[in-house]
Amino acid sequence: AAAPGPRAVVMTMGALHEGHFDLVREAARRVGQAGTVVVTIFVNPLQFAPSEDLDSYPRDLEGDLAGLTQTLTGVDGALGVGRLVVFAPTPEVIYPAGQPSVRIDPGPIATVLEGRTRPTHFAGVCQVVLTLMHLTSPRWALFGRKDAQQLAIIEAMVRDLAVPVEIVPVDIRRESDGLAMSSRNAYLGPEQRKQALALSRALRAGRDVAVEAA
Repeated sequence: AAAPGPRAVVMTMGALHEGHFDLVREAARRVGQAGTVVVTIFVNPLQFAPSEDLDSYPRDLEGDLAGLTQTLTGVDGALGVGRLVVFAPTPEVIYPAGQPSVRIDPGPIATVLEGRTRPTHFAGVCQVVLTLMHLTSPRWALFGRKDAQQLAIIEAMVRDLAVPVEIVPVDIRRESDGLAMSSRNAYLGPEQRKQALALSRALRAGRDVAVEAA
């Protein structure tokens, strides 16, 4: 039988960082001591193209479990939520037939921006998100604003398919130099990291101009 009380899910591919832990903290705040936070850790093969980094994507389940426990443990040593459940399935659990025969079409929004160069990516994201919602039956599902296009697609899917789950966006967590936290930041060399900062600097410059003009 399902655990009693409210339930929130945080869906991840592992290699957790403070951005993920912010989602977990907000999930714990919502469910309280009577509820359950479910963290899924699953590197979803359907959202990777053949030329992408499915096999090399960073994985550290032991470190993830330690980080989750530390995040939710208070100074008194007690877990700051009723229950923490970590669901780390294999692909065979999520896709028992190998390839799903029923596919989710995320619509035109998935064909622009990131979708222009990754045409199958968001269909794979929708497939796993909807499957995990069915498996975990949450009241809330928390997603970071960092992946803005993904968030918009998931919100549209939940709305259009009448999925009884409330989507909760959580703000971006950044490194001290302004780089948005991401598991894939581990791929960046020093020069690439400097180049990656151009986006956050441009956003901040635009914000400053808007504030001065207001």
